[in-house]
Amino acid sequence: MQVFPRPRLRASSGRTAETAKNGLGLLLVVVAVQAGVLVVLAVLTLSDRSLTKFSARDSTAMLALMTLPVALVAGWQVRRLYSLLYHEAGEEQDRYRAFVVTANEWLWELDRNGIVMWSSPNVLDVIGYQPEEIVGLDSWSFVHPDDRSELLSALPEYVRAARGWSFVYRVRHKNGEYRWLRNNATPRLTSTGLIVGWRGSAVDITERVVAEAIEESKAESRRTKESRIRAVLDNPDTLKIVFQPIISLETAEVWGVEALSRFVTPPQRTPDVWFAEADEVGMGAELELLAIRKALQALPALSMEGYVSLNVSPKTLVEPELEDLVRHPDVPSSRLVLEVTEHAAIEDYEQLTEALGRLRPQGVRLAVDDAGAGNASLRHVLGLRPDIIKLDRTLTSGIHVDAIRRSLTVAMVLFADEIGAELIAEGVEKREEAVALTGCGAALGQGYLFGRPSPPPLPPIGYRPAHSLLRQPA
Repeated sequence: MQVFPRPRLRASSGRTAETAKNGLGLLLVVVAVQAGVLVVLAVLTLSDRSLTKFSARDSTAMLALMTLPVALVAGWQVRRLYSLLYHEAGEEQDRYRAFVVTANEWLWELDRNGIVMWSSPNVLDVIGYQPEEIVGLDSWSFVHPDDRSELLSALPEYVRAARGWSFVYRVRHKNGEYRWLRNNATPRLTSTGLIVGWRGSAVDITERVVAEAIEESKAESRRTKESRIRAVLDNPDTLKIVFQPIISLETAEVWGVEALSRFVTPPQRTPDVWFAEADEVGMGAELELLAIRKALQALPALSMEGYVSLNVSPKTLVEPELEDLVRHPDVPSSRLVLEVTEHAAIEDYEQLTEALGRLRPQGVRLAVDDAGAGNASLRHVLGLRPDIIKLDRTLTSGIHVDAIRRSLTVAMVLFADEIGAELIAEGVEKREEAVALTGCGAALGQGYLFGRPSPPPLPPIGYRPAHSLLRQPA
């Protein structure tokens, strides 16, 4: 089976048509001249009886002599036209070869049963076969089983209509993988309209299909996340607020509390995942403001005089609604601390400073959370000048047995004193850690040792400082 069959001659080009037209005109001129001569002879015959003495042989010779120019001219024109047509046929085939080789699509031809009758070389790029490997094979055997049944069920309709069709389906590559192809097919018809096969082209669109699938998956995931967050916003009872005490390591007195969110709706996940998801879909500020609103509403039930620390992202900190919330009639602004997490990215410190400039005159204080957990903490401290620095649990955990952690904590305590900020050690779970932190100069602590997050009112603090043991371990 030829890879590049010689194409059938198509309609003549302009040059060939012009040549044929000119040749036909010349032939008609010659015929007209000959006809004129015959008319003249006929007239002379009627007017001069001497001409009737011509023999039949003489008449035949004269007629042959008159016909000879016509035959010569006609032969010359036919030869010239054949030469031009043959030349154009060669050019046609050259163009066809160049198209088949350079086309991005795989060109193919099937018989009416789906057997491959011809294939362009591009099949190698599309499904990994050489043309001679695929010619003679059943094309349906390469189609994914799920797509094959769908295509076969649709085929009769196109056969009845004897029209082309376009479809997307999966075809097995030579390496065993399936590739997505976009196929355009047209029927091969006899003069009576009978379908004897199909010809068409296919292009690999796997990358586009995969990209579209990924985008659709992302869009579906986003819709799911938006739906979850919206459900919480529409039903605030699914968001509960609990409080964890912040105490004096020296006296065990409660200095304040941190308001923490708990979601009582599926899926069961940690609060940071909920807030991260809300921020991802552009609803982070709404969810944070809801949590702050509920925390302020619950604060009077705590029956305490200390401050309440409210977690807030940099994006929410500049929201005008936050300024309205801190003017809560039942909670003096001086009792409010806005706690910015160290992990939250701050893109515009100037904008944040302006927002804080409107809040601080009302008595609102600022805390930087998770200090020491990453490089952002120092930038936050320098850029925001916090009133409270919260030491991350990665420094407090095991501090009683780690001299490096103790040295860094001492440095953080001195730094906080130098800038006029309080330092709170987070994540304190062992009594030995509390003792070590006190020995390093830390005044305040927060963690399971002093109390787990709980709804109001706060349970009694079970921690009792052992003053006789308050010394820094060797």
